[in-house]
Amino acid sequence: MKKLLVTGILITFALAPAIASASILQIQFQGLDIAYNGSAIYDQGGPNTASGGGSTANADALDGMSFLVNGSLAGPILTSDIFADLYIPNVANIPMAGGVVQSGGPFPVFGFDVLTNGGAGGVGLQFSEPVQITWDGNALTIGGSARTTSLTGQNLPYGLVIGTPVDVSFSSNTFGDFGSSNGYLTRFTASGTGEVDGPLAVPEPATLMLLGFGLLGGGAAAARRRKKTV
Repeated sequence: MKKLLVTGILITFALAPAIASASILQIQFQGLDIAYNGSAIYDQGGPNTASGGGSTANADALDGMSFLVNGSLAGPILTSDIFADLYIPNVANIPMAGGVVQSGGPFPVFGFDVLTNGGAGGVGLQFSEPVQITWDGNALTIGGSARTTSLTGQNLPYGLVIGTPVDVSFSSNTFGDFGSSNGYLTRFTASGTGEVDGPLAVPEPATLMLLGFGLLGGGAAAARRRKKTV
C-alpha cells in the first residue's frame, strides 16, 4: 500500500506541468444586478469605473460564485462576501426591437472586478477591446475579452491564478424599469448569471496536489472496478 501511494504522488508531480499548461479556470457567478442609463451599463452598486481597484462599497453583492478547473469544482461554492464591480461606458443606441451594439472607445474602458472575502480577495480586469451587447427583445447578453491587458489585484481563493486571455460573459432574461425613446432603450435594470474564463496560470502547489489526487482517485476507482470484474 505504501509503495502504491508513493508511486501515485510521483505521478501527480510528473503530471503537474501538463495540468497547469492545459487547464482552464472558470469563475461562475450568480445574482449579478446591473443597470443601464442610456450611455453605460454598470452594476447596481453604482456607476463607478471598475479597473482593478473595485470596492465592495460600490459593487453588487452576488448570490453565489464557483471556481472550476476543467469543469470540476476547485473548492466549495462561495455564497457570502462575494461581489462584482462592472462598468461599461459608451453604450448607445440599443434598439428596442432587438439588435447588437458594441461599446465605444477610447480603450481601455471596460472594467470588471471579481471580489471575494469581503474585498480582500479577487481579481481586477480592464478590457482593451469593445464589448458586444446583444438584445433580442427578451434577453440580454454581454461578452468581452481582456486579451491585451494585465490583471490586477489577483488574490483568488483556493490558490488559483488566472492568466490571459480572459473572456467575460453575462446573460439575463429578468428585467425591470424599462424606458425607451425613438426606438432605442434609455434605461433598464436586469439580473442574471455570468462567467469569467481564462487559462489556469501557475497554480499553487496545493492546487496541483488536489488535481493530482483527483486523477489518482479516478485511477484507483477504475482499478477496483476492474478487480471486481475479474
